[in-house]
Amino acid sequence: KLAWPFRSEAANRFGKYSFDGTDYSIFVIDYGALGCEKSRFDRIFLSLQSAFKNRGEVQKAEEMIREHLEDVVGRYKELVDYH
Repeated sequence: KLAWPFRSEAANRFGKYSFDGTDYSIFVIDYGALGCEKSRFDRIFLSLQSAFKNRGEVQKAEEMIREHLEDVVGRYKELVDYH
């Protein structure tokens, strides 16, 4: 999570939460302002405290998550097929 390249450095954020003193709100990624639709990985992006500058960053992040998920599925299949 700390090495996520799109991680917000905002001190008032923790995952999907934004804090203002004792109050908090749920952070929302404004995909429309980035020129794209809401990502199917939105919940993952929020948990990683993501802050994107443009559509290209969203696409790169989606690619990274997809690759990691494919790796997990591949390893799982190897384990299942092994037994």
